[in-house]
Amino acid sequence: MIAQSLIYGNSRHNSCVAIIIPEISWVMPWARAKGIEGDFATVVQNPELRQVILEDLERLAVAKKLSGLEKPHRIHLGTEAFSVENGTLTPTQKLKRNEAAHLYQSQIDAMYEELVKEAKERREAKTDKNKAKLTTLPSFEKNSIAFADQ
Repeated sequence: MIAQSLIYGNSRHNSCVAIIIPEISWVMPWARAKGIEGDFATVVQNPELRQVILEDLERLAVAKKLSGLEKPHRIHLGTEAFSVENGTLTPTQKLKRNEAAHLYQSQIDAMYEELVKEAKERREAKTDKNKAKLTTLPSFEKNSIAFADQ
């Protein structure tokens, strides 16, 4: 399912994101079985594929008992594999994290922007919900309170 991956964490955010290079030998048969047409680059953009891979990552995270900070909250499915030719792998096939992150920096930034926007929307919705609760509270008048001290 996954050929290569880069998990990226930014110290200014409380979550990590991932760049996933899907395994073409798994993706294309999956797409045919789902009736999805197109080449690898087209299929990788399919939201259903992204969801399937994200769910599998979540399953693995639970199985490995990863903390919330260790689980990617967004993923980008890429088509350009990490390689010596594009400068993201060493000659011994080790990932050059900084170069790989640089290659996908615009996608990483976009994922973090999505997370920030989503968090802001959740805060606003929570604030609106709390305001609605306050407006529906009954008003108490001075004379409606009975004291039992006599």
